Amino acid sequence: MPDLHGSIRDWWDADAHHYDRSVGHSISDPVEAAAWRGALRRLLPPLPSRVLDVGAGTGSLSLLAAELGHQVTALDLSEGMLDRAR
Repeated sequence: MPDLHGSIRDWWDADAHHYDRSVGHSISDPVEAAAWRGALRRLLPPLPSRVLDVGAGTGSLSLLAAELGHQVTALDLSEGMLDRAR
């Protein structure tokens, strides 16, 4: 039986280095970043809170939440994606 979990992890690991360069995969526009910060302020618990970002990828939202003052733990199946987040 194929290792589906491993295949998915390997695919994301291989894509991690290029992921944020793809259109829509990073938050580089200041207006978009401000919109995400506003959404996080509305949706996350009051500061300071511990936040778990499951499926964090390269950490775009984790980093914004941390900038707002939250203590963030990022989890992802792909170690390559987490390496990029660090």
